Amino acid sequence: MSYCIGKLQEIVVSVTNLKRHLETWHDYMGWQIRYQGRLDGDILKFWHVSLSTHGAETLCAFPNAQHGLLRLVKFDGVEQQQIRGGAQIWEPGGIFDFDLHVSDVQATFREMVHQLGWFSYGEPIEFSLGAVTVQEALLYGPDRVALALVHRVSPPMQPLPTTLPEPQVTTTAATTVRTLGSVYLSMMVAENLPTSLEFFVKTLGFHLQDNTSFVLPSNAPNVFRLPWNLAESHPVRFVTLSPDNTRDTMLGLFHFEGLQGKHYAERAVPPNTGLLMYRFAVSNIAEYYQAVVGRGVSPVSTLAEVVLRPYGKAQAFAVRSPDGVWIEFFELLNA
Repeated sequence: MSYCIGKLQEIVVSVTNLKRHLETWHDYMGWQIRYQGRLDGDILKFWHVSLSTHGAETLCAFPNAQHGLLRLVKFDGVEQQQIRGGAQIWEPGGIFDFDLHVSDVQATFREMVHQLGWFSYGEPIEFSLGAVTVQEALLYGPDRVALALVHRVSPPMQPLPTTLPEPQVTTTAATTVRTLGSVYLSMMVAENLPTSLEFFVKTLGFHLQDNTSFVLPSNAPNVFRLPWNLAESHPVRFVTLSPDNTRDTMLGLFHFEGLQGKHYAERAVPPNTGLLMYRFAVSNIAEYYQAVVGRGVSPVSTLAEVVLRPYGKAQAFAVRSPDGVWIEFFELLNA
């Protein structure tokens, strides 16, 4: 086996108004804009979107970050619906949220709600998972993008490196950076946890990092906003997965035992709005593609040449998870 999966390169977010999202990521957070331009026709074809559609995209990044980026994509001239519009947190289908470390959860939460118009899913709370204690707040932004603001109380986070490699393309925002790094975790809600876990580990080759179950306290607030009288009787299963066997960028799976609701998988496709897809770089993608197909997966987009700006020409393919999450793998040509 000579292929190797890299870290989570990007989360692609389908938006209805680029300016509103950039007010958060560029103007407030101080993230860099790495690229802005029109959507290429080969990407529209790769996503099975009508070529009569047009649109624009903007790539945003924590300063000097090489992974965990956000690509904002706006489609024009096509009918859309929100991927998880109206969904409760325990209802499966698509990508639920992504997580960012911040130095002050309370202040960031307050400013995002009152200055930027994000919606509170619940007040910031502090809780423990095993030996780790965190403060966390869950917010909904434009196009119902869900974001978790996280501050690790104990054990404390290690300081970030003082020097990082310069990106290929960069512009610098004029504001103070509010986050402590790029996207490090993104969560999905699984309808059938064993099935989803087998897909990521055995089929895609991800590495299992954590697999635990916990019970939320009764008669107290919880980050998932479960009714207090049901919290103790409905354990939460929590799994984290790493593409490269590090904890730099991870995907997470939640399963809420005993809770049922609508499944949103069928909406989790372009050009619908919200958290749209994951992108991972892969070395020796042809071999990886054959391995994934050989394990019984039917790609939603077969291996093809596309242009991923600002990176360049690439070979890419896409699959969908059992809960409908669109996942792309790519390798740059002549890298």
